[in-house]
Amino acid sequence: MNKKIFCFLSCLVFVSCATPGLVRGNIESYHNLESYSGKTLYLDSYAEVSRNDLSFSFVREKFEERLSNEGYKITQSSRNADLIVYVGYSVGDEETKVGTRTIPTFGTFGEITGSRQAVDVYSERTRLIGMEMYDAVTEKQVYSMVLQSKGSCGALREVLDEFLNAIFTNFPNNNGSFTKLGISSC
Repeated sequence: MNKKIFCFLSCLVFVSCATPGLVRGNIESYHNLESYSGKTLYLDSYAEVSRNDLSFSFVREKFEERLSNEGYKITQSSRNADLIVYVGYSVGDEETKVGTRTIPTFGTFGEITGSRQAVDVYSERTRLIGMEMYDAVTEKQVYSMVLQSKGSCGALREVLDEFLNAIFTNFPNNNGSFTKLGISSC
């Protein structure tokens, strides 16, 4: 019996160490996009992010690719667009977190003999991505989405694909939906 417990706990430790970390995240979205399927869109940045910034160019290309996969046509001129799309993002300052966990201690023959407390010190950042769509003629908002995530990585480039997968799975999501998700951490 003790050998079975030891094997089980050994496998559990191996699997938990081999599994990529997950970060907490959620997406909140609202939309009225039914009549805009297949329309032409122009993607721009929020005021906080310069359209000419190299990091925004990288993010813009990724969003344009995903929106194109959803059936939208991309234009490089706002005058030719049915929809104007604004994308913004930010990564917060690093915060140091402290957590404790209980670790079992084992005897010579694999039996659990007690436990000890372990202290984990880690860093965490809040990361945000927002996207809004507006009708180019009426300027009426037709889509709004905010993804908020917490994780150790401060480089948006490292988690952007996971964020886009979360955003564009079941795009545009249910109207008024709030989705909790696990996203791989870098």
